[in-house]
Order: sequence, then C-alpha cells, then structure tokens
Amino acid sequence: MEEILGFLETLFRTIVYRMTNLIDSLVNNAMYNTEQKVRNSFEEHFQKQQENEEE
Repeated sequence: MEEILGFLETLFRTIVYRMTNLIDSLVNNAMYNTEQKVRNSFEEHFQKQQENEEE
C-alpha cells in the first residue's frame, strides 16, 4: 500500500511540476510577445513622427 501511495505522490508532484512549468512558459511567452508589440508600436509611431517633421 505504501508503494502505491508513494507512486501516486510522485505522479502528483510530477504533474504539478510540469503544469507549473507550462504555465510559466506560457506567461513568459505572452509577456515577450506583448513587449515586442509595444516596441513595434513605438517604433512605428516615432518613424511616422520623424516623417511628419521632415515634411
């Protein structure tokens, strides 16, 4: 019985660990994508501003 409980505990810990890593990866990916979109938006804005100043 103890072996089964030990196995289930290990399985549960493994699942929780992998789910935590998956969530962490998804959050990091979302933050990176958001940061890139913001940077691109700023770059577009400043390019348009420079073009307007040159005209």
